[in-house]
Amino acid sequence: MTLELISQEILLGYILPNLSISDICSVSKTSTSLNQVVTKHGNLLWKKKFHQRWPKLVHILEHGGKENWLTCTRFQYHIEQQIHTSINAMIENSSIHRPPTSESMAVLNLKVPFEFLEDAVLKVANSKQQSTTSLTKTYYAKYLLRFLRCQRLDIEIQEYKENEKIGFAKGAFLVSKWQHVAENIIPQWEDVSCILEDTTTRIQNILQTRKNSKRPRRTLSEKEQTKEKVEITVHMLFQECNFHCDLLADSDKEDWNEILQAYYITEVLKNRRGKPIIIAIILDDILNRLDLKSEILSHENQFYVRVPLNKTTDTEWIFIDVSNHSVFPSRQLFPDEYPAEDHAIFFDIILPLYNIASEVHDTNFIKKEALTTISKEQLSNFHLNFSRFACCWEPDFLQPFKYAIACMTYKEHLDEARRFIPNTYENATLTLLLNQQIRHQKNMFLEDNTTKSRSEAVQYAVGMCVMVETNPQDNDMGIGIITDWDPFCTKDNVWQENIGRFKLNDPFYSVIKEDGTTAYIPQEQIIGPDLTPTITNNIKIGIDFNTFNGTYYTANKKKQEKYPEDEDFKNHFYFLLI
Repeated sequence: MTLELISQEILLGYILPNLSISDICSVSKTSTSLNQVVTKHGNLLWKKKFHQRWPKLVHILEHGGKENWLTCTRFQYHIEQQIHTSINAMIENSSIHRPPTSESMAVLNLKVPFEFLEDAVLKVANSKQQSTTSLTKTYYAKYLLRFLRCQRLDIEIQEYKENEKIGFAKGAFLVSKWQHVAENIIPQWEDVSCILEDTTTRIQNILQTRKNSKRPRRTLSEKEQTKEKVEITVHMLFQECNFHCDLLADSDKEDWNEILQAYYITEVLKNRRGKPIIIAIILDDILNRLDLKSEILSHENQFYVRVPLNKTTDTEWIFIDVSNHSVFPSRQLFPDEYPAEDHAIFFDIILPLYNIASEVHDTNFIKKEALTTISKEQLSNFHLNFSRFACCWEPDFLQPFKYAIACMTYKEHLDEARRFIPNTYENATLTLLLNQQIRHQKNMFLEDNTTKSRSEAVQYAVGMCVMVETNPQDNDMGIGIITDWDPFCTKDNVWQENIGRFKLNDPFYSVIKEDGTTAYIPQEQIIGPDLTPTITNNIKIGIDFNTFNGTYYTANKKKQEKYPEDEDFKNHFYFLLI
């Protein structure tokens, strides 16, 4: 039986829906009756075909039933062909370790909605075929997908920065689009605005309480006031992460959908699950409510919020690292725009690691001499900031760095890890193994996990906020947070000779000071507890402690295992002061 003898009902109901788009085009050229059916009933047919192949895109094109679905199908089919062309060009040019060339990224010049490009690339990236060619295409498609999404985020952040009238309504839209916390719940601007206004009021109350404190306090300069506002805001959002949670305990609330909408912003921030762009917008909004002229910056895949220390001049800034939730005065993160001044910790390690990675690519193995150029202290600092570092580089380029880290920390794997074959980082099993090694290396090599028992000589505990002599000769005082202590000084002889008059057999404490720097001081240099402590922003606080109760920090499980008696000591100590 030929297609000429088949009725239109059978063609439309059974045959055509089961043919691919390319098969329909080929067969219609050889069959007159099929060509007539396709021409007469084409729009309905092509809509079905489009829905079968691209179901997520149908709602974007539907505008009252006036669409030409044949044109839409050809349009998306053409995009898929362009995607395949771009991926093949990337494979041919081996551009995985550098930005895609203009020839391989011609698809970006297509004036089409982002969803169309994303859908076409996802089809290749999610391919289940196991041939060598298919796996290579899948690998490069995932790289292209990351590149496209990065471009998309940059466009959205630019739109937000250029249109001040959009305000946080744009942020709420981005939250609902990029960060799904509760299914089918989209936050309303009124709910989110209420939460942000409540948070701003709480920050202002803290500032006012400090101003009215009984403890003598000199008048702060404009720079110091700006720093204080920024630090309290960062602490409120990232260390407490519990504002507006009282809504969930309100028994009179019957509309749980409304409750979850109001709780949405807390969920976005909680446990660092929020997208950097969303957190940047939240910070920007609150800082503006506090009368600070903040600005969102993007660098590679990373987002920062910067605030001028002086409203009239833009010469000094304070930066908020959105990914690591910390504050630092740095400009070297943006070398194309600003002169280099101070720099974030992790830059101390980038150049040495980059040199090691370069040797890996050039010689296929890492030299033992190169490993001695990086100290354990540098490596520890690098680990504290690795997530931020990873955001600034292409993920596939990070593998040599992971090899270098494995070499420096896992002696039993040294010879094995030193041998580097250029294509081995594509092996998912080996990459997973290295990730596991890196994840556990601090516990094994960088940290002293010896349990420390208290004695009567130790008068303070980890997590306590204390007043310390910052300069004993001038009787200058400051505030610090105790992060570790030793029953006696553990520094080397050179350090001990330099400190002079202190008793080395008394307890010594590691303290984070108000300016974020750390110090190792004897007990006699601690004046006493600070009962109205100042918030100090430092990444180590988030690593060592879980919560802040207004007077002292509660250590996390790992820190409590190292100092098992300190939490009880703090509870008893502050109970006696009440």
